[in-house]
Amino acid sequence: MLKKLTIALGISGLILLLPVGSAFANEAISPEKRVLIEELLAITEADKNINQLMDSMLAQLEQQLPTIISNALKTTSNQSNDDLQQQSIEMARRVIRRYREVLPQKINLAQYVQEVSYSLYAKYFSESELKDLIAFYRTSTGRKTIDVMPRLFAESMQQFNEKLLPEMMNIMKEIVEDEIGKTPTINK
Repeated sequence: MLKKLTIALGISGLILLLPVGSAFANEAISPEKRVLIEELLAITEADKNINQLMDSMLAQLEQQLPTIISNALKTTSNQSNDDLQQQSIEMARRVIRRYREVLPQKINLAQYVQEVSYSLYAKYFSESELKDLIAFYRTSTGRKTIDVMPRLFAESMQQFNEKLLPEMMNIMKEIVEDEIGKTPTINK
C-alpha cells in the first residue's frame, strides 16, 4: 500500500534527523572556539562529505525502494509480479530523481552541517583538543582519513544492511507476529 511506503520513507527521514533537534539548542560558543571549529570543518571538507554521504544513502535507498514499492503495490494491484517489479523499479528511479532535485531546494545541508557540527564539537572538544584534531587532519594520515571516511561509512552501512538488517527484521517480524497473536479479535 502506498500509505506503508509513505510511512516507511517518513520514518527513515525522521531517523536521519533525530540527532539534529537536540544539536540546535546549545549555549553560546566562544569566538576562539568558533574559529577553530570553522577551520576543522574546512579542513575535513564537511560540506563535501555530507553530500557524498547523502549520495550513498540515496543509492542504497534506490536499491531498497523497488521492493518497498512492489510490496505496497501488491496489496492494491492485480498486475503480475514481473509487471509490478518493473513498475516499482521505474517508480523508485523517479522518486529518487525527484528527491535529489527537491532536497537542495528545501534543505540547506551545508547549513545543517555547520549548525550541528558547531554545537557538537563545542560540546565534546576543548579548544586544545580542536587544535589537536586540526593538526591531525593536516597530516597525511589525517588527509587519508578525510578521503576514505565517506566510502568507509557507505560500505559499512551497505554491509550492515546486507548482513545484520535481515536478521533484525526477522526478529522484529517474530515479535510483531507474537503480539498480533496476543491481540484479541474485535467483533463489531
